[in-house]
Amino acid sequence: MKLLEREPSNLDFDRTYEMIKKWVQVHSDSLKGIFVADSLNPLKSVIQVCEENNRDDIKIYTTGNNEYSLKAAKNGKCHGIRWESAEADGAIAIETAVNWFNGLVVDPIRYLPAQW
Repeated sequence: MKLLEREPSNLDFDRTYEMIKKWVQVHSDSLKGIFVADSLNPLKSVIQVCEENNRDDIKIYTTGNNEYSLKAAKNGKCHGIRWESAEADGAIAIETAVNWFNGLVVDPIRYLPAQW
């Protein structure tokens, strides 16, 4: 896997659309997948660009869970959804703060343990 591009679109449909359109043109067949950081307007624009350019070979993944992203996944337009609950997102911040206030050494980056 090779990272070809990384650029924010500020969750804007038009900005995402133009950015992805450019990536599809510039990277051609080297572009194998796109991870979209939001599951609504940016996801809609990525799917639209891929459809307009007949690029059903590009794997599209997103983060977040809503009616649109679930329907896109069900219809084969979105190939995966990364989701983490607000409780899980908040748990690590609370635990880190508690540890810090208790005088424990806090790592600069900390991840929740994976549970299989």
